[in-house]
Amino acid sequence: MQQNSDKSIVPRTNFSQRFTTLSKYKVFVGIVGLFLALAAWSVASPVGSSPDDDFHLASIWCGDGIRNGLCEPGSSENSRMVPLALAHSICYAYNPESNATCQDNNLAINPELLYETERLNTTGLYPPLFYATLGLLASDHLQVSVVMMRLVNAAIFTILFSLTFIVVSRKFRSPLLLTYACTLVPLGFFLIPSTNPSSWAVISIGMFFFLLASLAQEVSSKRAIATVVLSVICFTMLVGSRGDGAIFAAIAVLSSLVLYPPLRKYRIPTFGLFVFFFTAAVFIFLSTGQASVTTEGLSDQTASATKHSGFNLLLFNILNMPSLITGVFGSWGLGWLDTVMPPMVWGIGLIISCIVIFQGMTTTNKRKNLVSLAVLALLFAIPLYVLQKSNAAVGAYVQPRYIYPLVILLVAISLVPLTKSTAFSINFAQKIIIFYGLALAFCISLHLNMDRYISGISNPSWDLQTADGWWWNVPISAFSVWLVGSICSLVFFWIAASEFQRNVSQPDKVH
Repeated sequence: MQQNSDKSIVPRTNFSQRFTTLSKYKVFVGIVGLFLALAAWSVASPVGSSPDDDFHLASIWCGDGIRNGLCEPGSSENSRMVPLALAHSICYAYNPESNATCQDNNLAINPELLYETERLNTTGLYPPLFYATLGLLASDHLQVSVVMMRLVNAAIFTILFSLTFIVVSRKFRSPLLLTYACTLVPLGFFLIPSTNPSSWAVISIGMFFFLLASLAQEVSSKRAIATVVLSVICFTMLVGSRGDGAIFAAIAVLSSLVLYPPLRKYRIPTFGLFVFFFTAAVFIFLSTGQASVTTEGLSDQTASATKHSGFNLLLFNILNMPSLITGVFGSWGLGWLDTVMPPMVWGIGLIISCIVIFQGMTTTNKRKNLVSLAVLALLFAIPLYVLQKSNAAVGAYVQPRYIYPLVILLVAISLVPLTKSTAFSINFAQKIIIFYGLALAFCISLHLNMDRYISGISNPSWDLQTADGWWWNVPISAFSVWLVGSICSLVFFWIAASEFQRNVSQPDKVH
């Protein structure tokens, strides 16, 4: 009888081992799927398609100082000579009816031809780190360089996300997955593989928060060093992206401190690290040109910016402020705000995010309520203050991508558990609606974004193929890129759903 009992145990052990191996294999496939989905977005639009790319591309080409043929001195202290093709790369901006074929001749300009511009980061408006990093990839081959920059950003996000998922406490893994899953479509997938500095803010804000929460709560000594290193990397990217990235970093630090106070037993070094992050964030923000917005507002305002003034302007902005939040999910156009997404896209993302936030807040306490309400208030107060200071109305100057990191942070805070058990869970039907609904929104938004540049919105093409349309000079068709990207997104969301449920069902280990 004892032998039979022992034999009956063996298959169960083998199955458990096989299941663990299969799970690790699925995670690897999900990581590859995530990167390929981002890679599809990196080639889904031509050079210069991200917002203000004429400014950002020139800043990247001059990000590593004076270089012959790439960035040469101008006639004034704040001007530089950069390739003429950079200026002409945005020929299609604000004209969604036309495709991007105007680039064909513009990018064929002799790369040795330079033009003088003051529209770049010579005055310190943005932190220099983002431009200096991508500037390492700048070359005479504009299209190749830009695609490489986009792919590098996609790889950075994929690697950091994977490493963060590994090192954070198990109870934070499912919230990490769900936070990024429900906030990336479509603006995140567009911005991350782009040459816009907002990409780094989107990449790092959520991971920075979960790393701090894990470090303050119960990270094991074996993973403490890795957690600290990753948090420093995310912090550096966040404050090195935009001036307001330092504000978001400070808010993430304060949120983590209130939710998980590290002032007990041996958490004093952790508290010291938090103080360092907060102090450095404040100092970095004050040292950037964007800090002047707090006292002067936006400097490029005109009298015709708005028909409202005084109290009427305040009332108008308060009533219309939610449009900035819905813009994060696609109600505002992508790119130069001229690639409009249908309600099917932004409606799915907005509804799912609201459901997730309210479901996450079913497990709460006073500290979590306080932090959530504070971040929600800042989500309205920060853009409202900037608009009022600039005498501008909603729809001018302040764009959804400016507050996008706060939306990610709000979702993350709503999902964090309060005890050592993993409290947040979803049933099978909810999992189907959330993850596969997001996959559907991904497919629609990627197709529409590609079609806008290939055919123009006045001549849509479902198969993404037109005789006189735009596309890269490569043997791979646009439809193939869309199909592969869509399949890879479905794979990622499917595996994210299964990993979410697995991490919820397994008990948390106390370190």
